[in-house]
Amino acid sequence: MRLSRAARLGRYYGLGICATPLIAACFYAAGYRINAIFCPLRHWLGFICPSCGMTRSFVAIVRGNWRQAIDYHLFGPLLFGYFGLIFAHWIWELKSGCHHQVFYIRWLAHRRSQMAIAIAFFSYYLLRLNSIIVTTAL
Repeated sequence: MRLSRAARLGRYYGLGICATPLIAACFYAAGYRINAIFCPLRHWLGFICPSCGMTRSFVAIVRGNWRQAIDYHLFGPLLFGYFGLIFAHWIWELKSGCHHQVFYIRWLAHRRSQMAIAIAFFSYYLLRLNSIIVTTAL
């Protein structure tokens, strides 16, 4: 099935969204910093947000330190890989001009898959919050 003009524009928009954290991690790994970026939840309320540590995880991946990436955020390597996979998939679709239905797109489109990912992500967040509360209370 050929990509419509709207679908092509959507792919270009998606490429920008997927490429931004990947490129930013490369710049951060090279030593560039943007001081205006901070976590508002942590800054104003004093506790971590569900994605705290994700940028550090991406930078660790770019540097090749997978263990440290997992220590910063368990879902960092998974999200980094997902962004890379989707980026490559959309490039493939734009170059071929056709929509390609593959298993990971179908899998992510299912409501149960989305719910399982959301539950796993927020369960991990609650575990992180609990470990911070327990270690702070001691």
